[in-house]
Amino acid sequence: MRIAKIAALAAGLLVAATALAQSWPQKPVRFIVPFPPGGATDISARLLGQELQDMWGQTVVIENRGGAGGGVGAAEAARAAADGYTLFFPSGSVVTANQHVYAKLNYNPEKDFVPVTNVVSGPQVLVVNAKSPYKSVQDVIDAARKNPGRLTFGHAGIGSQTHLAAENFVNSAKVNAISVPSETAAKSRSVS
Repeated sequence: MRIAKIAALAAGLLVAATALAQSWPQKPVRFIVPFPPGGATDISARLLGQELQDMWGQTVVIENRGGAGGGVGAAEAARAAADGYTLFFPSGSVVTANQHVYAKLNYNPEKDFVPVTNVVSGPQVLVVNAKSPYKSVQDVIDAARKNPGRLTFGHAGIGSQTHLAAENFVNSAKVNAISVPSETAAKSRSVS
């Protein structure tokens, strides 16, 4: 995470609070993270929360509300009072892809949330086991083409950014590959 983005977000929130001619925050601020602790979104929220806590002199509480591809946390954030003391810290897929992946959501990403800033961005990385014979992306594509349906790819879950990025890669490479969500990904084998 770039400290400049943290500073920009904090400065923007500080200016907004000053514009309201009142001291804000006057009580703890809640960050709802729609994923379990320890993932990239959670870690980013905790880093930002600590920086803001130090700046504001007020507690920032990270609340992990995982489940349903971020939908549980999103619904909780959508129900929260619109008083500026509950901030929602989703990954992009929660407010972009979920409405196209799930038949019904308990929140409306277009009506329930207003974007404030992009805090974190990061690349998607294609990796293989270090002992595999593949040393390049082309090696993986060639092996997948020679063995249709045997390439597996792991990701964080159906509709997640990692899933969509992998599906985009598979589609672009014109190969047949098998999606292996979450915990199963660690146990799966790549092309052999």
